[in-house]
Amino acid sequence: MACATDMENFMPQQFAETWLKVPASVQSCRDAYGISEEETEDYLQSGVWAPSFPVVRPMPLFSGDAAAATDEPECTHLMGQEKRYTGGTFGAFCTCSHPKCVGVVVLDGSEGQRMPIEFIVQRCRRLPHEVVYDLSCATLKSGLCRMPFIAKTVAFLVDRFHWMKNRVACSKAMNPDFYSDMDGINTSSSEERNALSRRQEHHLRLMNQDNFITFTTYQQALYNAIAMYRDVETKLSESKWPR
Repeated sequence: MACATDMENFMPQQFAETWLKVPASVQSCRDAYGISEEETEDYLQSGVWAPSFPVVRPMPLFSGDAAAATDEPECTHLMGQEKRYTGGTFGAFCTCSHPKCVGVVVLDGSEGQRMPIEFIVQRCRRLPHEVVYDLSCATLKSGLCRMPFIAKTVAFLVDRFHWMKNRVACSKAMNPDFYSDMDGINTSSSEERNALSRRQEHHLRLMNQDNFITFTTYQQALYNAIAMYRDVETKLSESKWPR
């Protein structure tokens, strides 16, 4: 696919079969696109900071007409509204007792329901079993329309906080309390970490792009170090993270 011409199209089934059968790795992605080992991902240029999750496969282009208004989710969630100052960031976090940030994506516009799909497809060698997101209903619908093999492999769930707050039309299949393997899982880890970031929003909204990205990634890395220290203190982790 990397050697194809710009005008060549691929069917969804053709891409799915290739994506599932070929083992994904950083080196295979670099070889396909001629990226040398010396080149590192510059988060100031890409707007993505995920040091432990480098790109392992390309993101397929989503082509097609805009969805009809009748196909939009009925949840009372203010998704897709433009920010006054900046698009903000999208963060990916683990669900540990002391959550760690595994990636930050600086948005160039309003947040969309495709963000979780794009992150795991590009950067996860093996897809996670569950993804917890506050608008998983729209994310699942996007996956069913664009990349059905993602919807078949990954369970998209709504965190407990948003489920109790404003979920009025979602299927109960997205309620994490309906699954035994989600017992004791911290589904609000992203809300906990975002609450820390909101303390700096008045400073961040007036920064230029480079300073905004640098400050945001530094802040998440610092909170990761604090979370790892708390893991050691509470004996929740037997080993430290790699540098």
